[in-house]
Amino acid sequence: MKDSVNIEAELASTQLFAELTDSELEKVASVTNLQSAAKSSEIFKYGTEAAAIFVIRSGIVALRFPIPIRETSHSITIYEKPAGSVIGWSTLVAPYRLTMSAEASTDVELFTLEREAFSGLLDAEPGLHLKVMKNLSRVIGDRVAMLEVIILRDLQRQASQGRPSRSPASSVG
Repeated sequence: MKDSVNIEAELASTQLFAELTDSELEKVASVTNLQSAAKSSEIFKYGTEAAAIFVIRSGIVALRFPIPIRETSHSITIYEKPAGSVIGWSTLVAPYRLTMSAEASTDVELFTLEREAFSGLLDAEPGLHLKVMKNLSRVIGDRVAMLEVIILRDLQRQASQGRPSRSPASSVG
C-alpha cells in the first residue's frame, strides 16, 4: 500500500494481528488496502459471499441482522464496532458467507484484506497462518459471548413478561 500510514503498527494493535513479528506484519501490510465508507453506506450484506476481511481504522461500524416482520424485513443493529475491530471474518471461515451486514455508523476508514490475496499469503506462510487463525478464534469467541448476552437478555425479558420461551432446538427433529 502506497500511503504515509504506518499500516504495520496499526495492524499490530488489533486483536487479529496481535503477536505477529515485524516481518509478518510487513507481509500482511503488503496485501492490505485502505478504503473509506461514508456514514450510512453498506460495507457488506448478510448472506453474500465474504470477499474481504476488514479492520476498522477509524469510525464506527454497525453490525446488523435482518429480521422478517410480517411481509417485510427490517435490519436491526446487533452491536457497533469501533476502530481496531475486525469485521467480515467469514472471509476466512467456510462456507465464506457473511453472517451479518455491516453499515457505517459514521464516516469510516477500513483496512481491507481481499480473500484471494490474504488466503494466498496465509497458505504460503504456515506460521503466520497459525497465528492469525488462533487470533481469529478469539475474535469469533468474543462474538459468540456477545450473542450469548443478547440472547440471555431477551430470554430474561420474556420470562419477566410471563411469556414462555421456546427453544429453537425444541422444534428440530
